[in-house]
Amino acid sequence: MKFFLKKHNRSLICVVLLALILAALSACYERDDETITPKTTQPASSKIDPKNLPSFYIDSVNGGQYRTGFVVRVMSDRSEITVQGWAIDPKNKKPAAAVFVIVDGKAEFPALYGQERADVAAFFNEDNYNDTGFTAKVPTAGLTKGKHVLTFKVGSADKTYSVPNWKIEVDLQ
Repeated sequence: MKFFLKKHNRSLICVVLLALILAALSACYERDDETITPKTTQPASSKIDPKNLPSFYIDSVNGGQYRTGFVVRVMSDRSEITVQGWAIDPKNKKPAAAVFVIVDGKAEFPALYGQERADVAAFFNEDNYNDTGFTAKVPTAGLTKGKHVLTFKVGSADKTYSVPNWKIEVDLQ
């Protein structure tokens, strides 16, 4: 009987710990977009419309699955940081117009946008979202060793921009 209680207590503790870990991990994947005023590099006709926030997701960094809150370590001999994901314009039910990576709040790099993402189209049940994938390549040549932050800007079909609440912390070693 004593053995059964010890085994039962261990199982209960494991189940409780697993539930706490899953709750913590699910909190890491919540995403909200926030709108900002476009920088002066954007056309003067661009306006921010809070109702027009393209949805956005990062799948991988340098070929590895990206996890929110983790620092991505990059060796300095690597020529670029590659970010892959997707972005949509749900208000207009179209692909986003463009995706940019912003390094340390300064330099902007356009992503190659329009890659096939049948999974996104199927998930949203919207055929127009088939070509919504992107690959962004950020050169490491101009970066100093140490920590850097990558953020993103997404353009909409109606020439507005939003900044998804995503950031990637990179440690260039």
